[in-house]
Amino acid sequence: MDNKNKKLKIIIVSAISATILCSIIVLASLSPISNSGPNVNQFGDIGMWMSIILILISYAIPLIIYSLGVDAFKYVMAALCGLGLLIGMAVIFTTIFSSIALS
Repeated sequence: MDNKNKKLKIIIVSAISATILCSIIVLASLSPISNSGPNVNQFGDIGMWMSIILILISYAIPLIIYSLGVDAFKYVMAALCGLGLLIGMAVIFTTIFSSIALS
């Protein structure tokens, strides 16, 4: 039961990290900056969806391998989740700081 509980926690943290990164992609595509050039991801564009799919695949493959019983992939998942949460928190902090500084 304890091993299954650990796997469930890793799955939940991975889902949260992937959701944060996907929401950053979606929110960035909604910003006015997304209209600044021809090579940016605009909302609903194929580039935005490909970025989201790439993020989800990057999380899904190691998570599936870990769920199948390869315990070494918990370190890969730790690195992915840590990186995703670090990027998410940096974006949130920067957004809050810049909105306070600009108001």
